[in-house]
Amino acid sequence: MSNEKRIKGLQLEFTSEELIEHCKRRQDYHAALSKRYSDKVADALKNKANAVETMHKVTVDGPSFETYQIEEEEEKKFDNNAYSRFSNSANESFEADERKASFHRKKVKFFRLFGEHVIKGRIYRLMNHDMDTLEMV
Repeated sequence: MSNEKRIKGLQLEFTSEELIEHCKRRQDYHAALSKRYSDKVADALKNKANAVETMHKVTVDGPSFETYQIEEEEEKKFDNNAYSRFSNSANESFEADERKASFHRKKVKFFRLFGEHVIKGRIYRLMNHDMDTLEMV
């Protein structure tokens, strides 16, 4: 046993092609999530703009029962949208979605960069922390 090479810790071997393909899948995954959260932020901004426009009508045109009804509906739509599942406040949810979109955009950049710089034709021996970083486990 003294002549054998010993490997400390968990190490798995991956071909460069496997790593490149994995990075592409993770890049696509994070791009989809980034788009989802960016779209939610855009919808929230649109809903907020509509609510502000409705409030402006109340101020400029003078209050009417119909205008107040529209304003309440817009406000409910803004406050009760899907963002509230992460937070009680629509504003906090909006900020959380912005952070999530940014996080996933950074992950897209990471996996693109990593995938583009894998040396082809090589075998990579990855340890547990490497697989964590590459979101393999």
